[in-house]
This record gives sequence, C-alpha cells and structure tokens, in this order.
Amino acid sequence: MMTTSVAHLPAHIDTYTLTDEQLAIVDAARARKNIVVQAGAGTGKTTTMGFIAEVCAREGRRVYYTAYNKSIAEDVKASFSPCANSAATISTVHALCLRTMAGVAELQLLYAKFRRLNGEDKDKVPRNAEIVQLMRDQAPQRFYYRSLRNRKQFGARAEYSYFTPRRLVGFALETVHNYCNSDDDEIMEHHVAIPRPLDVFAASATFDEDVAAQQTFVRLMVRTADTLWAMICDPYSNVKFDHDHYLKVVSNHYCDPFAVLGMPYDTCIMFDEAQDARPAMTRIIRRVMAQPFTQYTVVVVGDSSQAIYGSFTGAVDALPVFEDVLDNCYLGTLTYTRRFGAALERYPNDVLDALEAPIRLRGSADVQSRCTIVPRDQDRSSNLLGGPDPVVFDALVSGAAVLVRTNAQALSAAVAATERGFRVASTVDVRFIRSVVDDYFAILAGDWQRKNPALYDIKDKDDLVDLMESADEGFVDPQYREFIPLFRMLWFDGSDTVLNGVNCLMGKNQADVFITTVHKAKGQQWDTVVLYMGIRHAFPSVSALTLPAFVKEMLDSGLALTEEAEEAIAQRNACGEAVFGATWQQYVDTVTQGAPDTRVLRLHDIAREELMVLYVALTRARTNLVIAQTFYERMGWFAQWHDDVRHGEITL
Repeated sequence: MMTTSVAHLPAHIDTYTLTDEQLAIVDAARARKNIVVQAGAGTGKTTTMGFIAEVCAREGRRVYYTAYNKSIAEDVKASFSPCANSAATISTVHALCLRTMAGVAELQLLYAKFRRLNGEDKDKVPRNAEIVQLMRDQAPQRFYYRSLRNRKQFGARAEYSYFTPRRLVGFALETVHNYCNSDDDEIMEHHVAIPRPLDVFAASATFDEDVAAQQTFVRLMVRTADTLWAMICDPYSNVKFDHDHYLKVVSNHYCDPFAVLGMPYDTCIMFDEAQDARPAMTRIIRRVMAQPFTQYTVVVVGDSSQAIYGSFTGAVDALPVFEDVLDNCYLGTLTYTRRFGAALERYPNDVLDALEAPIRLRGSADVQSRCTIVPRDQDRSSNLLGGPDPVVFDALVSGAAVLVRTNAQALSAAVAATERGFRVASTVDVRFIRSVVDDYFAILAGDWQRKNPALYDIKDKDDLVDLMESADEGFVDPQYREFIPLFRMLWFDGSDTVLNGVNCLMGKNQADVFITTVHKAKGQQWDTVVLYMGIRHAFPSVSALTLPAFVKEMLDSGLALTEEAEEAIAQRNACGEAVFGATWQQYVDTVTQGAPDTRVLRLHDIAREELMVLYVALTRARTNLVIAQTFYERMGWFAQWHDDVRHGEITL
C-alpha cells in the first residue's frame, strides 16, 4: 500500500511519496532506534537511507555511511539530497579502517608501511621472496599426494607428487586471507586452505596413504600462517600489507573508529549491503555498539537473498547477527519494488519461496513489465552439457543487458550478439583474458614464462588436464578458480573463439548491448535483460555430487542427451569406483569425512547460493525479462531439488 508522507517529515522529504514500510523506518530513525531492514531488490533502500540522513541533518546529527565497495558509495553520494550530503560522511568499510589506522598512534607505523608498499616502493618489493624462504625453513619435509587423474589412470600404482615451497606459500597466504575475513582473534585450523580435498596425502613417495600426513599439513599451515601474519604486521618488513590486512588489524584493535575520526557521540551509523559483510567488518560495528553508554544508532540494511559473495570473499549475512545483538531495535522490511511491474514479481518470488526468505516482492502497478519465454530450439538446446541456448538472442534488442555467469561465457555471448549485428560492450577484463591465453599456450609448449604468477605451478599439459578434471569433480584450489572457465573454453572451443569474443568488444558508450556477469550486475537495472545462462559454466554450477540426480531429473523432463553428455554422465557416475574402488555413496562419504549431516549441509549450501544468484538475475529487468524455455524449465526443477536437499530427501 502506498501513502503520502506526513507533515512531521522535513520539507524536502514531503515532496516524495513513501510506502508505509518506508515511513515506519523513517519514524523509527526519528525515535533514535537501531534499525535492521530486509530490503528486496529495487525497493528503494538507498532512497530510504537518504530520508533518514536528511532527518538526521535537520536534527543536527551526523551520519557515517559505510558501503561494501567504492562504486556503491559513489552512487549513494549522488542519490542523497544536498541536505543529506551535508551531514553525511560516505565511504567504504576499508576506507574507514585505513583512516582509523592513520589516527591511532599504535597503528601509524603499519599505516606508513601500507603507503610505502602501495606507493613509490610498489614495484621494488620482491614478490613473496621472504615468504618462500619462510616456507623452506618451516617445512623441511615434503608433503606428497596422488592426484585424481593419476589415481583414475593408474589406480594403486599411481605415483605421488609433492607440493613445492611456492605452492605451499599459496596455501599459507589463503589461510591468512581466511583469517582476515573472520572475526577470530587468532589463526586456527578451520582457517586452513586444504588443497584438493579429493587428493590423498602420503608420508612419502613410497609409503602407503597416511591420514596423519594431512593433519601434519594443517598444523604446519597454522604455524606458518602465524609466522606470516607476524611478518605482515611487522612495519619494517617488505611482506605485503594489503587491504584485507588492515581491515583485520582494525577489527582486532580495541578502538572506536568513529571516535578516532572525530564523529559526534550521537552519530547515526549506516551499514549498507550487510548481507555481503565479512565477519571482520561486522565485528567493528558490533564492538562499537557494545561500548557502555553508547549514544550511536545503527541502521543496517541489506537483502539476505542477495548474499552471493560468500564463496569469493568469505562474506556472511550480517542481518540476523544484528537482529540478535542490537538493543532497542526496529526490524523493518521493504517489499514494494518500483523497478518492475506485477507481471514479473512471480519469478523472483518463486526463488524466495525456495529460499524460505523473510520477504516477498510486490511489483509496481505503475510499471508495465513482461517475461518473454523463448521457445526451445531442438537443434540448439538438446546438448545438456553444452553451452547456453543462443535462441534467446532472437529476442535481443538495442539497449538490452545480457547476464551470464562467467567471463568465459561473456565471450561466447559477445560472439553470438555480434553475429546478430549488435555492437557489444562487456565488463570482462580484456587484458586478463589475453594474458590467460598467452599462459595457456606457454603451458602447452612447456614454457615456464607466465604472465599470471598464480599459474607458475601448472607446468605442462598434464598439469592443465589435472586441474580441469579436478574442477569437473567439484574441487579446485581457490587461486585457480578464475582461470578454469577460460582454460575450458580454450581447450574445447579453441583460441579463435576466445580472441574473437575479445576482439568484438568496444566501449560502453558505442555499444548497443551490454554483457555482464550476474555478480557484477548486482545493484544495476536495465529495461530489457536477457538471461544467457545455460548448462555449461552456468546456473546452477553444482558439483559432481549432484550431477547424477540432476541428469535423472532432466531426462525425466524429456530433454535429449548427446553422446558427449552421456559419456560425461557415465564418467561422473563411475567416479567413486574409479577413484576409491568404492560405491558412489562411499565416494561422497569420503569427501565429507563420512558425516551425512555435513553432506546434506554441503548440498544445501550449493543449492542456496545458486538460487541467490538466480534471484539477483531475475530482478535486474524493468520492462522485459527474456528467458529460454529450457532454462525456465530448469528453474522449476532446481527449486524442487533445493527443497529436497533441505528436507534430507535427496538421493545420490
């Protein structure tokens, strides 16, 4: 229900039309309550915070707005009224922490180190030289393992490989990264980045498999990460001191960042995109609010169903956390979306139902929207494991946005759109893609030259195949995630396809069509949105644990399979037998250390994250949402599959 704003609001705000939900939130801010808001896509959360900021400004109060990233902060500053901006300090959480370091005497040497290593001395710092030497000192023994590829090929006769010191450095750095994102005071075993969970550790190259070897590895990583963290926090070392590091330093330091920056005692702290907050970020706000006799008020806003960065940044939805810890708290919702009409509300609401989300969206009666379901093209959509269905481009129009899952898929979409006569722009990093292409051919040629340091340990074609096969089975070292989709595209489609996709891109101002990943589309909107999200490298990107069940459901729905698809399915069904000499169920139990509840939880997490990605994709269009029939059918199946997992009814 819509209502006009009432007289007690400031004059600037009186010119707007508020929903009942927005008005209740602004009233709670006037009463100086803490506020936690579940705000659906396009429901005006930024506008609502602008209202609150203007109320604070007219009461003589200051506002400190913290955003997830710089682009969000800039958008908010542009959307706030002059009155609201006069009272507001708008920055990212990282900027808040960096400014805090500069203002706290005990942290100023670390601040100086950050400026030095990221300023004029940036190119003078040796790349991980000190850390590699540390690893050689800390790990005199070798850690052996047998790769999946070798075990499938040679069985019990497979030879062991070992992690090089440089490779171990990568795991140690990832362990420190996990610690920096957490709210823990010290590095612990659960922060350790375990390499390739399906690989079997061994005590030596000649001895049998040894479970204790992996335990030894974990203890080594904790010890090494502790030493590494001390080197990072040494103001006189040349070990990199980066953004995540100073975030953690401030999170661990018992100080009030807002007081350090001279904010008044009655400042209103706004914490936006709370569903994407890392625990270290959340801890800063929680610690400030836990101070005795605090006069700060906090406005926490987010959408729990858009928490899609967990696998990338270690983010944990902070909305439930603040609901529990804040006193005198008003729990609000924003559900009326002005972005799209009622005709589109059913599609994201189906996903919200599956997620058991706390809100459902209501489309605007003032916006005319439609969903275009493009009929299945049997010649182009029958390959279950192939690329996305290009038939959706039959509905493509100038000014539309095309949403994909990966950069590799963006290149495929760019070629498809160009073939239809459209000029294309994209968010893909062209320089990065060209560097991966160069490294790909260097690997195949056995050349040690690499433009991406993360690929130094991929020595030859066999290592490359091993990497892709491990990813096929659902497990891969985090440092390789961004490379694998491109490697697959280069391997199966050839370099011409990749380079053609790169070469057809142009500037955003000159293009007719804009192609972006769902993650980068978050917070944006377009009149027409085409979901170019097929089977391969796309939604849902479930692991091999779930593929057999998925294939069965798709076959039941009448989709045909190519010989390639059937072969891939057979390989995955036989994976347990080939790798472990055991049944599929035993294979799953091995991966999850034999805990059925852990297995179900893992599958639930996979499904939940994929549904959130889908929700974001379905809420970017204003007037026309274009979906292929094959994808539409899959959406319905996947929601049901998620429900089965949630209730423990999935059969592997």
